[in-house]
Amino acid sequence: MNTSYKIKTFSFMSLDGYIAKTGNYTDWLPEVSQPIENGYDFKQFRDSVSCVVITGIYHAALQASDIWPFGDKMCYILTSRSLSLSPDIKADLIITPEDNGRDYINAVDQLRERTGGDIWLAGDQSIITHFMAQGLIDEITVNVLPVTLGVGLPMFGSNKQIQGWTLRNHTIYNNGVIQVQYTAAHFCDSPQNS
Repeated sequence: MNTSYKIKTFSFMSLDGYIAKTGNYTDWLPEVSQPIENGYDFKQFRDSVSCVVITGIYHAALQASDIWPFGDKMCYILTSRSLSLSPDIKADLIITPEDNGRDYINAVDQLRERTGGDIWLAGDQSIITHFMAQGLIDEITVNVLPVTLGVGLPMFGSNKQIQGWTLRNHTIYNNGVIQVQYTAAHFCDSPQNS
């Protein structure tokens, strides 16, 4: 497997561990948070990647909400079915006939060869859980917001994989948001990824 480029995530999470209310990807973000575009080093993160990978479900949710946080980055959609894409959104579909680890590893290898840069794994927890279970995520940035949701989509879904992470940086914002950045231990400790 080609591991020249990292797979990164950048997420917002409630204090009790949820990334969204069920069926509601963005409205739960409280007014206390800065606009994403203007804070949390979001632009710096977005500029550090060459492309974005999302699920078809998350893509549909973004289209319905008129939110497109990826700027002009090329967007790749992992999905098991065909989608109708808006003509103004650049997207290259990657079809995965089975939701198993081998398909995700093959898709990542193809992306790394095609993009020549780091990859942003964005969106709902299902894609993060699949990639996490295969040890395919190299860096995680989580913004913990001072709100509890009680119910919703958990950050890492039902992932049962034990993995070590090294704290790379943390920032505490005046509005109570804490940003933590972790690098996978396999990426830090080994000259080549496992």
